[in-house]
Amino acid sequence: MKTLFKAFFGGTVIYILGGILYIVLSDKDVEYLIKSKILIIGSVFFMVLIICLTLFRISCLNKDNLNDDVNKISGSNKEGVEYEKKV
Repeated sequence: MKTLFKAFFGGTVIYILGGILYIVLSDKDVEYLIKSKILIIGSVFFMVLIICLTLFRISCLNKDNLNDDVNKISGSNKEGVEYEKKV
């Protein structure tokens, strides 16, 4: 959960900075951008993208950790070669 919060917060900060830069560099008014809903649609899209990527990353990390735990229990290494457990 802590990783999800960090990724969401970091992505939101990056998106806000990008939005400010876009407003500064564009010739259009801020009111026009808000009325045309470009900023709202973009923010929702990026937030969903950030959440999906974070959940994918967490699931990959959990899968790797799970495989390591299974290998420790079963007595095999990553290549699947059996070795003797020292008791």
